[in-house]
Amino acid sequence: MKGDKKKQLLQNASIFCLPTWYPVEGQPISMLEAMANGEYIISTKHAAIPDIITSECNGILYDHDVDAVQMHKDMTRLSDAKLEKASNSNRACFFRRYTETKYVDKFDSLFTVLENGL
Repeated sequence: MKGDKKKQLLQNASIFCLPTWYPVEGQPISMLEAMANGEYIISTKHAAIPDIITSECNGILYDHDVDAVQMHKDMTRLSDAKLEKASNSNRACFFRRYTETKYVDKFDSLFTVLENGL
């Protein structure tokens, strides 16, 4: 999915669920898009995902052996107030940490260090 259809889906959602165990998963772009739209994140403790979903950025991470029934139970227990708080927090977290400008600035800093020698 892409374009306006994807944008509309993300803007209308409250929860983003990506229980991944994909062997070469890194930092899922879809998760960052969900954060930018203020969604509560549900995922797994896999690859770089625990680096994204921290105490600063709201969500829940499961071990690889979690089952869908437990995930569903946990989703249905999320109150509107918790979802609203997570929405505001995740949107703010995205803009503090993951914008294009932040990404480019990190690379610039890395290249400066490499140019000047470690």
